[in-house]
Amino acid sequence: MKLVKNHKFILKIYTFLQIALLLLSIHSYYISYTFVIDDRFEWKSDFNEQRKMYKAECKSYFDGITIN
Repeated sequence: MKLVKNHKFILKIYTFLQIALLLLSIHSYYISYTFVIDDRFEWKSDFNEQRKMYKAECKSYFDGITIN
């Protein structure tokens, strides 16, 4: 009888550890997902700002080139 109680206690500890590890992995996935989304959003907004500020100044580059 004592062995059965000990076995149930070990199963409860094992189940608790599995649930704790599952929750930690879900939390880790959530944190990494939010960082990826934030980074992608910042990259897109930075790209749009750079595109608006960009002014092509290639006319002076082609002045010295002669076409044969």
